[in-house]
Formats: sequence, C-alpha cells, structure tokens
Amino acid sequence: MRILVTGANGFIGSHIVAALKQTGHTVFTGIRESSQSPQTRTFNIDFNKDTEVEIWLERLQEIDVVVNCVGILRENHRTRFERVLRDAPIALFKACSQANVKKVIQISALGGPSTHPFLKYRYEADAYLRQQNIDSVILRPSMVYSPHGSYGGSSLLRALAALPFLIPVPGTGRQEIQPITLEDLGRAVVTAVENPTNGCIEIDAVGPDPMQLITFLLSTRHWLGFRKPMILPVPRVLLRALGHIGEWLGRGPIGTTLTTLMQHPNIGAPGASNHFHETLGFSARSVEQAYQAAPSQVQDRWHARLYFVFPLLTFCLAFLWIVSGISGLVTPLPESLALLEQSGVKPTLGGPLIITASLFDLVIGFAVLIRYRPILVGNLMLLSLLAYTLFLGVFLPSLWLEPFGALIKNIPMIPAILTYMVLQDPR
Repeated sequence: MRILVTGANGFIGSHIVAALKQTGHTVFTGIRESSQSPQTRTFNIDFNKDTEVEIWLERLQEIDVVVNCVGILRENHRTRFERVLRDAPIALFKACSQANVKKVIQISALGGPSTHPFLKYRYEADAYLRQQNIDSVILRPSMVYSPHGSYGGSSLLRALAALPFLIPVPGTGRQEIQPITLEDLGRAVVTAVENPTNGCIEIDAVGPDPMQLITFLLSTRHWLGFRKPMILPVPRVLLRALGHIGEWLGRGPIGTTLTTLMQHPNIGAPGASNHFHETLGFSARSVEQAYQAAPSQVQDRWHARLYFVFPLLTFCLAFLWIVSGISGLVTPLPESLALLEQSGVKPTLGGPLIITASLFDLVIGFAVLIRYRPILVGNLMLLSLLAYTLFLGVFLPSLWLEPFGALIKNIPMIPAILTYMVLQDPR
C-alpha cells in the first residue's frame, strides 16, 4: 500500500517508516524540512501552518493509508499545541475522508486530558477522528523506549539512570507506567495498517504489566551495566521549577509538559495488554525481555553519561569566552600593550587589536550560549584558539613554562571544542 507517515523524521515516526518499508509498503514521508531522496517521496509539511483541508487534499491523491506521528512537547513563538496536535490533524482527517483514504492510524498518548494541554488537544483530535466515516486505529502508547536508541524524553530517562552514585526521581518515583518498545509500537502500526478495520478501533499500546518509574530506571541502569545507586526524591515544587527553567531555555525535553506528565500515572485501562494482544495478534514485550534481547553497547553508555555533560560543556565554553572578552576590555591597557610589544606588535596596533579580540570573544561566548550556528561557531573557536596559542607560543615561548600554565591549558581546550561540535546533533 501507499502510506503517508507524518512526523517521519521523529524518534517514533522514523522507526515506523522503516518498519513499513521492511514489509514492502511504499512510504511517503511528511516532515517540516523536506529533502528528496530516491528511496522515499517527501512532502514538506508543517502542522503549525497546514490547518486547511485544501492543503492536504493535493498530498493525499495517491495515498491509501495515513499514519500521523506528529507531536511536540513544548510550545514556542511559532509552534502551538492547539495547531500541531488538534487543528492540523483535524484538517488532515477531514481531507482523508474527502480523498477516500482507506485508513488512518493516529499515534496519540495515554493520560487524562485535564492533565495538560498536550493531552487535551490530542484527545480532541482523537474525538474528531472517531466521528469520521473512515476506518481508523488510534494507538495510545505509554512511555516509548528502545534498547537500540533514544531521543528526547527516552534519552533523558537513560541519562538519569546513568548518573554516578544516584538517580533523581520525581516525587517518590512510584508513579506507574506501562512502557512499550519502539520496535513493538512499529510492529503494531504495521499490523494495524494491514489488518481489516471496521470503523474506529482504539488501542492502549502498552507493555504486559504496569511498573513503577523507579523500577524502570533501575532496570535501565542495570542494562547499562552500572552499579546500584542511591535514590534521590525530587520534590514537586523543584520539579515544577525545573520545568519552567526548561521552558525558558527552550531546548531539550525538560519542560512543563514532561515534568507534569512525569508526576502522573501513565498506564492503560484495565485489561489493556490483553486487548492489545487480541486486537493485534501479539503481545508487547516486558522491559526485562526487551533488555535481555539486546545487551547494551559502549555507545549506549557513552550517550547516557554524556547527556548531562554536553550542557555543562556548552556553559563552560560560553563562560570562558565571555569572561575572556570582559577581561580583555577591563584589564589596564598598558599591561596588555606591554605583553603585545614583547611579541613584536607595535603600540599603535596593540590597542585596536586588544579591543577587536575582546569583542570577538564576547560575540563567540554569547553565540555558544544561545547555540547560534554551533558548528560555525565551534570552528571559529578552534581557529581563534589555535591562532592565539601559536602566536604567543612562537613569539613569547616563555609562556609555555608560566607557573599557572596559561598557554598549556589551551591544548586540552582543542578536544573539548571538538567534543562540543560532535555532540551538537541530538539524533
């Protein structure tokens, strides 16, 4: 069949695309920043803008099935929950009815709609789909994880499980969840696509049994191969504060959505795992079964341990360049000019050179802080560091033996900057 998968470059969507391709289906991908490839036809789709039926009708002319995987955990100045999670999906579902699409698969979420707008708008889209005269399957997964990779919230949970000595948990950590592997969710979508459907079917996509969040984190830590830790309860007031800080920073999974959802149970209705098996013909694996089938690798441990190192490294690099710039501007000019004169720079050029270099450092520092074009900025950091080190190292070689190692400390900065650049891609 010809299947359109929206949100196809996300953690869930990309795996669903792969699962559908493996079973022989022709997949059309819908992503916000499209790129054509010989293997997949791609539509440029933006759920924050594509809220009119007419926009979707043209895209659906060759489509048999639509799988909607689009979701966001955070709003910003151009992306709103109501548009991405309700308005655009409703326009898509309405267009599917008009274009005679055979089936719609909606990846929704578990939880009470009053818990957070994230769930409220998802459920309103689900309700609209339920009323349409089209075969559909609404899959509501609990927490989705994979032994073969992670992204967003699943990366955060891995990182929490891998912290040295302790695991911080929201509240007591006894909130119940019913995790499902990404691989089982992908299999569920393939089965839902291929099995005949009469009307709308709703399925809680969950693992076999509920488990406590702290149990999942300890299981993940054991899978990663780290020793049993202490448990550090995080009070709700602090969790809310972290959520607001995450919203203000505007990056990463930590925000009010995630911190709110983590305080509530995330399990299926009674008998949900049996309904999953009866409807789809297989049972989702338990966490123990999934981890036993795929032992962790060194890459898993590196990623989990580097997760919190990256923001720390980013802050430290920004701090270093900003303080360096400020220091160059406030240090008495005669002292700086005397140092440059020793290296052969004329006094008439020294003043402008000091001011220019200091302003450059400030710009670089703030660019790192706001993560503006990080690869370009990383290369500029490397070039300026190498130029500074080579210039002073050649013309003032005595600085190599300076008691506090002012010049020697530049050497480990090179791999630090390279690491910063490598860690930029969260996927």
